[in-house]
Amino acid sequence: MNDNTQEDNRWYTNQWVWLVMAIPGLTVAGCMLTIWLAISNPDTLVRDPVLDRTPATRTPREALP
Repeated sequence: MNDNTQEDNRWYTNQWVWLVMAIPGLTVAGCMLTIWLAISNPDTLVRDPVLDRTPATRTPREALP
């Protein structure tokens, strides 16, 4: 039997295999990127200067029955 006439059935020559492996691989890479972004850019507290200048709108604890 001649090897040149046989089909090339190696798994790594099939394009669908790479597509199926790429989807979970890209998902893991995206997850690692998201975790890195979350760790390297922590949330900062936001202070609104307008609220600091206005009187409080809730009832003070001392005024509660």
